[in-house]
Amino acid sequence: MSPFLPIGILLALFVGTGTLVWGWPEGYSLMALLPAVIIGTTLGHIVNAKRGLVQLRPGAIAIAVFLGTVSIIVTGGFFKASNTPAEKTIEASMSTLIPAGDVMAYVENPINLSRWNGFYQDVERVGAADGSPGSSYNVTLKFENQVVPARMVVEEPASKSSFRWTIDFGDGARIQDFTETVTVEAHKKSTTIRHQTRYRVDSVLVRMLNNFVVGDMFETYSQESLGHLVKELSE
Repeated sequence: MSPFLPIGILLALFVGTGTLVWGWPEGYSLMALLPAVIIGTTLGHIVNAKRGLVQLRPGAIAIAVFLGTVSIIVTGGFFKASNTPAEKTIEASMSTLIPAGDVMAYVENPINLSRWNGFYQDVERVGAADGSPGSSYNVTLKFENQVVPARMVVEEPASKSSFRWTIDFGDGARIQDFTETVTVEAHKKSTTIRHQTRYRVDSVLVRMLNNFVVGDMFETYSQESLGHLVKELSE
């Protein structure tokens, strides 16, 4: 049996299914050729072995199944990433009995960031930085198992009850326009704290990594950081 027939069928199946689920990926549709070739060739080998045309090789089949499975996952990741918006927004919120004014006073001091926001390891003033718009800080970030130096700049807030800043990862960084905002809302008997993270990922490859790992990491940081903030202010 020629492997070209199953390869063609599988290629059409992978591209069709991926397009149906995530949308047409344009040039990235060629990624489906890899699992189609691996699995199609393996099926051809099995059929020919049953016909007595070749000797069955279980070891090669096991490796092909593994590689085929991995390549299908990678192909699906590329399909999804190619149709994922470049801009990502992550939000988390928490209610507390701590007065809104106390929360804002603490959050508006960037030096406190490393005490409640799990993304920050160290924060140092640049010049006469005082937390006002335009103030700059050198920060050290915890990025998975890496320590990443970056520059933080305080931005003009959207309202008196919010505090916003940007992070510059430097030239060539894959993540751009990284902004964090903390908004504090006062209610009669409670305070709601909202934390928003926004950033842009232009590269489809990095976007795939963001879908698999980075996005979940930032979601975890956002929710856990609010818990740490409330705990810091409660002590």
